[in-house]
Amino acid sequence: MFLKNRYRLGYETLCAEASDSLTWRRLCRIRLGESAPHPSTLMKITTRCGPELIDGLNARLLAAAVEAGVVDVGWLRADTTVVPADIRYPTD
Repeated sequence: MFLKNRYRLGYETLCAEASDSLTWRRLCRIRLGESAPHPSTLMKITTRCGPELIDGLNARLLAAAVEAGVVDVGWLRADTTVVPADIRYPTD
């Protein structure tokens, strides 16, 4: 669910990517001989747990990665570029 949240993927795309990527398989602890879970399985788990629990788990995972030194949040930045545009209300 962290990968789904991080990359803003759908359930089908998430399962396809997890099946194809060795790195994602390792993160999700899916062995090479095993198949990735079906998208409906992930949907059911998400529905049962609720979005609050999933968001809390994602936040805790990120905090643990920061504590372990795997992720350096000091390097995160956002692009806040503002570009002027000619907009004539209400036609545009």
